[in-house]
Amino acid sequence: MFFHEKFSYLYRLLNVNHKLVSKQCGFDVSLLSRWKNGNRVPSYKNGQYRELARFFLAQIKTQAQREELNMIIAGHRTIATHLNSDLDVFEDWLIISNTKPQIPLMNYSTNSDTLTHLRSIITGSDSTIDYPVIQLDQSTKTEVYIYKDNVGKRNAVLYFLKTALELTEVTDIYIFSDEDSGWWMEDDHFPVLWANYLKGIATKGHRLSVIFLNSRPSEQYIRALNTWFPLMLNGKVNAFYFPNYTNPIVKSTTFVIKDKLAYVSLSSQLSEYEKIGYLHFDLTSIHMQTALFLGRMATCRSLVTTYTNETQLSLLERVVITESAEFNMIIFNNYASPFFLPLSVFERYASTLPKDVGERYMSIVRRYLTSRGQMIVNIDMKEVIHLKTIRDLILDPEHTFFESRFFANRMMKLTSDEVRQYCVNIISLVESHKNYQLIFLRKPSIQRDMNINITVREHIGVIMTPTSPSSLNHIALVTTEGNTVYTVYKYLSQLLSQIPSVYKEKDETLNTLRELSKLII
Repeated sequence: MFFHEKFSYLYRLLNVNHKLVSKQCGFDVSLLSRWKNGNRVPSYKNGQYRELARFFLAQIKTQAQREELNMIIAGHRTIATHLNSDLDVFEDWLIISNTKPQIPLMNYSTNSDTLTHLRSIITGSDSTIDYPVIQLDQSTKTEVYIYKDNVGKRNAVLYFLKTALELTEVTDIYIFSDEDSGWWMEDDHFPVLWANYLKGIATKGHRLSVIFLNSRPSEQYIRALNTWFPLMLNGKVNAFYFPNYTNPIVKSTTFVIKDKLAYVSLSSQLSEYEKIGYLHFDLTSIHMQTALFLGRMATCRSLVTTYTNETQLSLLERVVITESAEFNMIIFNNYASPFFLPLSVFERYASTLPKDVGERYMSIVRRYLTSRGQMIVNIDMKEVIHLKTIRDLILDPEHTFFESRFFANRMMKLTSDEVRQYCVNIISLVESHKNYQLIFLRKPSIQRDMNINITVREHIGVIMTPTSPSSLNHIALVTTEGNTVYTVYKYLSQLLSQIPSVYKEKDETLNTLRELSKLII
């Protein structure tokens, strides 16, 4: 981002205007307009950046504004490691995009003496140089199609996705972009097409490798995660991220279908003329883009750890460790936590496992139930579940319950007594623990973006599980990457704020649970 982009962004985020900035900082309104339009930038020597940084930080009025600026400061601190205070880091963030290398200029006339002098500078001698004549090699001529403007770039990407979907043989597909995604999001229909194409490509079995830019703004990043997490559970997506967060001047997008097609765009966001995308069909260009992607991937780390039926016990060990940490938790699930289930349900599942595995499984379950009970006393836990799923669990004659962490891809059948005890346990916890808040989701549209179960522990990690059994043996994704954990926690907090307050009250929840309990046959 350049200064005028940051300046406009802070105006919107903090709800300020030229009049307020002029009054508190003493800058002329016309000067502020030129800064915002990108015609001029503040003066570092005159302390204008410092004054602006101090002003913007003083305008924070809401928790959302504080979190957004904290994320900016935390992200830039990884680059400006020599700075200590938040003010210094924030000021440097405002300045950094305007730093340009100072190139000394030589005012030479292009006469023969000047050229001879320049040659001597380059070669270190005064001897005359005979330059060879270079002919173009026509065999290296490439086939490239150029797509202009944002609409053109989106059309090029759709062509890329359509080509991948129509392939008859399974292949490798590479995806990376650190360009600003404004051109991506400005058409509301395009992200839907993107998600549907990707789902079809993954369903056909193609192997996708994706490098995520975790330093994106929260809204952009969560939309990307909502698209990719379900595909990761299908087992055909390898997700990576850069461990070091930087803000390169030149940004790029690279999509490659191995040996078939490459889409590329580069931008430094300097002008409208850079809204151009390229489709390459020649093998030389495709192989080069493949090599560039694999070179990036070599410096990356895995974004998620995928757990399967075979590694279920390792997953449960991780669940115990994650949920024992003393940090707040938010859960969005189809069903309430398995913590409320009677022990007999776990024992029935354990009996289907080999004896030694079943014994270890029950040992972990008991530790989980004990640690969870102790932990709720010390942290704030908010659990959001669909009211419909609890009602369906009660009214279903077989009382089927699905939770992949503890029961893999099996639907567990509960007895009427077990369902009754399940409800009793929930009511008991809601009544006795003020730190635990159970919220029924009555309007599924509020959770329209959440197509998987998510348990996020602030500062610790995120566990993602499918909402229904699958023919695949993937049962969970876990990530501890800091920006992802922060973004998911923040996003779920925002979803919680959209639920009417009446549905968050303890009495309302207890009354609903008691009414549901009466339906148990």
